[in-house]
Amino acid sequence: MADYASFRQRLDSVLRTLDVKQVQDFLVAEGQWSPGAPADPEFAMWMVAIQCHPVYTISVNARNSR
Repeated sequence: MADYASFRQRLDSVLRTLDVKQVQDFLVAEGQWSPGAPADPEFAMWMVAIQCHPVYTISVNARNSR
C-alpha cells in the first residue's frame, strides 16, 4: 500500500502540471504506458483522474442514487 501511496502522490504532482508530455513520460517511466503505443492524451488523463478516490466515490454515489 505504501508503494501505491507513493505512486499516487507522484502522479498527482505530475497531473497538476497539466502537461500531457510530462504525464505521458511519467506513465512510461512507471511502466503504466508503452512508449510505442498510440496515445490518446485526453482519454489517458480522464482514465487517470477517474482513479482518484473522491471522483470515484462521487461516481458510485451518483450511480447508486438513480
